[in-house]
Amino acid sequence: MVEGDRENGCVEDGTEDLERGEDGRNKDITEAGVVGDEKLRWCKFCKMTQPLRSKHCLECRQCTAKYDHHCFWIGTCVGERNHGMFLIFLFFQSWEAVWAQHLVYTGFESNNKYDRSWKTWYDHNMFVMPVYVLLFCFMWFPLGLLAYHTVLAATNQTTWEAFRAGNISYLKKIPRTVLPFDRGIVGNCNPSLPLLSPP
Repeated sequence: MVEGDRENGCVEDGTEDLERGEDGRNKDITEAGVVGDEKLRWCKFCKMTQPLRSKHCLECRQCTAKYDHHCFWIGTCVGERNHGMFLIFLFFQSWEAVWAQHLVYTGFESNNKYDRSWKTWYDHNMFVMPVYVLLFCFMWFPLGLLAYHTVLAATNQTTWEAFRAGNISYLKKIPRTVLPFDRGIVGNCNPSLPLLSPP
């Protein structure tokens, strides 16, 4: 058994649970519409057969089920068991960035009715303006990540599969336009929600 954090979808050596055909190949691969003659991968670090869509993370030193990516912000891998929480984390980071932007905007002092010159406005707001511009630039990072990961969740893809499909054994023979794990938006998003996913 692999030791590690089960919160992120750490894979345990449960290869006896995999339904296999007569030739020892995983039936899930065929059912998912992936190349039917593809064998499951062997993890040389964990000394186990990796389930479909899992990957070994060198940072965490464990295999992660439905591996998305290793996130240095949360200090662990994003995988099957914490992907929904990662989306919630991105939502609150985005909300916090937009809220901070709004707070700084309310700190701007408008020109008074007697002196409407640009210089007067700048003199009153010269310390607020750089903070506003900096926050405006950084606000797009969490918003962009939230939008990207929402699209990935809606199409049942992972970041690893989206970026490295040509190098992943079970995806390299499939055209980029085909999403083999797509079950429709509702079917794809339900497993990503932490309250609806199994423990």
